[in-house]
Amino acid sequence: NNEAAVDTKKNRLRLMQKDDVADCVGRRIGIWWKNDCCYFFGTVVEYNKATCRHKVAYDDGTDQWLDLRKGTKTKFIWLKDGSGSENKTSKTTDNKIIIGSLADLIQKNYLPSDALLETEYKGKTYQARLDCTSSDLVLIHDRLRYFESPSRWAVSCFRSSNPTKKSVNGWRYVRYKGKSLEDIRSDCLSQIQRDQNHLSEEKIACASESDKVDELQIKGN
Repeated sequence: NNEAAVDTKKNRLRLMQKDDVADCVGRRIGIWWKNDCCYFFGTVVEYNKATCRHKVAYDDGTDQWLDLRKGTKTKFIWLKDGSGSENKTSKTTDNKIIIGSLADLIQKNYLPSDALLETEYKGKTYQARLDCTSSDLVLIHDRLRYFESPSRWAVSCFRSSNPTKKSVNGWRYVRYKGKSLEDIRSDCLSQIQRDQNHLSEEKIACASESDKVDELQIKGN
């Protein structure tokens, strides 16, 4: 019975993997490179049925055979053909507003979707642009590399001068128009809080007016 269950599970896995690899050739893809902490974009150009591997032709002219089936170690994102992105919005938990991503700042109009970001280290300035059109993620585009967060981009820049650099608070050291992302996020939070307080005051005022009307109606009766 155990052997039969294992065989059934393997068959389901094979079917799932077979479906996953269908119609991938021709699609744009971003492959995660762990050592570089970023995605490199390319196109799936070929599929080998014998090895169940896809050939990815990178935008830099190189290529690589990869296993794109579910359950494998290859981390990747499918890229979109058109423009636009499905950005996550800010969350509210226990009356605390959380602005946790670049997508939040874009949605609240504190950053343009193609913002030119800068960071400096040891007298050298690095620049990169936000990319909201390639995938459902907001990425930082630095030449042929695409980073998931300000910190990952910043540490990559800093490592070009200091290879031993392990971590960087990108929100503090990455700037837009001379202002750190940390300060921009703080401004965004303050504005949201002011808007919420204003709405609360309006609700209180409306409730007070409603109470007065009720009181007059009672007196009139």
